Amino acid sequence: MEVYLNAPTTKTMMASSQHIETIIPQPTLQGLCDNIHDNDNDIDLLLDWLRPFYPTTNATPIEPSPRIKSAMRSCLKDDVSVHEFVKLYINSIARAFSQHWVYGDLSLKEHLQRIRQIHQYYSFYCRHLRLSGYPAELLSSSIDSNLREYILNTDFLMKFNIWTQSYFFEDIEMTPCGSVPEVISTLSESSLKQVVYSTIITDAMSKIIGYVHRECRRQWSKQCLPQITEFVVHRLCPKISTVTLDGNYVDELMKIAHDQLVKLRIEEIFDIVYHHPGSIVALEELYMCLHIKPLHHDNATDVNMSTVAHLVNVSISSQAYQRNKLVEVFINRSRQMLLHSGRHTVSVILFYTRTIKAFLIIDPRGVLLDKVARPIRNYIKSRSDVINKLVHGMLDDSGSNDLKELAIEFRKGHSAFQNSHETDDMNWNPDPIDALPDFKKGKVADVIESLVSIFDSRNTFIDEFTACFSSRLLSNFESQIDDTIANLTLLKARFGRDSFSELDVMVRDIQESSRISRWISMDGFHGSVLSGHYWNNLESNVTFTLPSDLLKRFESYNAQYSAHRRGRKLKLIPHLGHVSVKLVFNNGISQKFDVTPLQATVIQAFNEDAEELSPSIVAQRCGMLEYNAAQALQFWVKMKVLRSLPNAMYVVNENYEQIESPEARVIFPFVQTILENIKVISFARLKPLLSLTVPRTDLDIGDMDDDRLRTVLRELVDFGRISMEGLTYKLSSS
Repeated sequence: MEVYLNAPTTKTMMASSQHIETIIPQPTLQGLCDNIHDNDNDIDLLLDWLRPFYPTTNATPIEPSPRIKSAMRSCLKDDVSVHEFVKLYINSIARAFSQHWVYGDLSLKEHLQRIRQIHQYYSFYCRHLRLSGYPAELLSSSIDSNLREYILNTDFLMKFNIWTQSYFFEDIEMTPCGSVPEVISTLSESSLKQVVYSTIITDAMSKIIGYVHRECRRQWSKQCLPQITEFVVHRLCPKISTVTLDGNYVDELMKIAHDQLVKLRIEEIFDIVYHHPGSIVALEELYMCLHIKPLHHDNATDVNMSTVAHLVNVSISSQAYQRNKLVEVFINRSRQMLLHSGRHTVSVILFYTRTIKAFLIIDPRGVLLDKVARPIRNYIKSRSDVINKLVHGMLDDSGSNDLKELAIEFRKGHSAFQNSHETDDMNWNPDPIDALPDFKKGKVADVIESLVSIFDSRNTFIDEFTACFSSRLLSNFESQIDDTIANLTLLKARFGRDSFSELDVMVRDIQESSRISRWISMDGFHGSVLSGHYWNNLESNVTFTLPSDLLKRFESYNAQYSAHRRGRKLKLIPHLGHVSVKLVFNNGISQKFDVTPLQATVIQAFNEDAEELSPSIVAQRCGMLEYNAAQALQFWVKMKVLRSLPNAMYVVNENYEQIESPEARVIFPFVQTILENIKVISFARLKPLLSLTVPRTDLDIGDMDDDRLRTVLRELVDFGRISMEGLTYKLSSS
């Protein structure tokens, strides 16, 4: 007889433990009983006493009788018997758990009652079996494992978490579950102590994180650490202390709180630096958190310490990680918010100075500052107008200077050689281990030195300073000498005594010119005798013939000079200096103007007759280019002295109305010069430029409040000298 079987298809199957047990049952105590044939069956007696293997509602443990105790001694007579018995007992309990555990919708109180009942039930039998050593540990851990496996598959954890929230973090003193020690004791005795601490610490961390973000976000001018300490130590910890005798968890929770504050401040670091010095408190607290020494507890053996250690992300709590993250976030935010063409150069410079001061608070060693400053330094170096902004910012100490911080830092003084003998310093320390290879301690700590060191050569700054002082000395004469000498002393201390030799000559020229003016009797004429090889603005393509009266004054001045300095003569440079002219109109109004020699020459052409003149005729009469003549004519039109006719001709405005404000008469030529170069300018930028250019002997712009200066500018707008669009000024197109 042939039997044909269908070959089964190959298929991988995962069998559950319950499925396996239905096929190959695990050996239990019942199997041991079935294999013993003895009238005095001790194992039968012992089994009857141990049943049921899972505590039912009515199951009550019974004290063992003398006969039961005798059966125990018989069945557990040696180590092999004990070990075999314990393994079978463990299997019996596991099977009973799987058969009788009910996953009902229990309250937390009912959960705890069941846990307590199960733990007490098995503890009773374990105690009377008098197991010790490895068998006792094996049985106990097996019972606990069964209990954890099934209890954690219910909604117990969710309900226990709600209970911990209400008690530990919502000031509810008692719950229907019983007292806190009773609840914790029940769970701890049932090997669920780790679950207890994990739940409590997780909830505590959640509360700390929420508190820090809620109470400390954008709070940069007040202390947050005392407030956080109060919350952790006096509000969280007293309740948590009821579940542990180890006080080290307080320090660990404080470290978590500090880490959360650091994390928040890292997110806000760009804005914190931007608002310096209003954010100094936040910066100081960030320094404290980043420099707290790690906690060491030799006696920290309680299980809750390991719980905390596992719950806290090691990378976040690492100070090295925090420092690197701080640098990364700041650089990324700087590139997004600052280092692009949409930002004005002054804004970038201001932020850089605040970055220096802020990061020296966070890290006085300068390592973090060195890292975050590099992208900003590279960007500043790429801006074409930055040196001009820096030089004027350092020299202008008026309140309207947007870069007044630079002027303050500049006047603090500095020794150019203060770091040249660092190796001789008895307090010298090596560079920090986390510093970049080319880190220099003093390179970024000094604001001015940090800005100067951005550029490859210091000569760029020296040339700009020299050009700036040259223009100021020529426009303001003696009024700028004292300020120039004071600033020159500071510059030499920072750049070296030999760096401003040209400027030394310029200062001596102006001082000598002042002495010459005292022994040359020339009413209404002041000359500046300049050394031709040192003034870089003497050469010009602008040529014209001065009015005869001015030429006669110069010739007289030159003759007196030659009489005192035999063999030496002066060469007139007509495009430099300024002329004070008084114009008298046919309507009887007279007006005084401070103008350039070229502008004075052009208006002189209209003094000969009242006819209409074109730019070409004016250029021919004054010996200048037609372009220069047209520029000067436009100036006098804006001053309302001339009128522009439709046929490109110009004529004197005999209906001239005097500007009543003396301040307006003084500042307009300077406003015009500024607007010819910058085209459109805001008030915030215009005032510091006027402060630099307007002679203080005529009008001290630095002492003029903003409202008064705005009124004067408004007067110029009303008279058509300049125009205003929104919040900016520009030359009038009329």
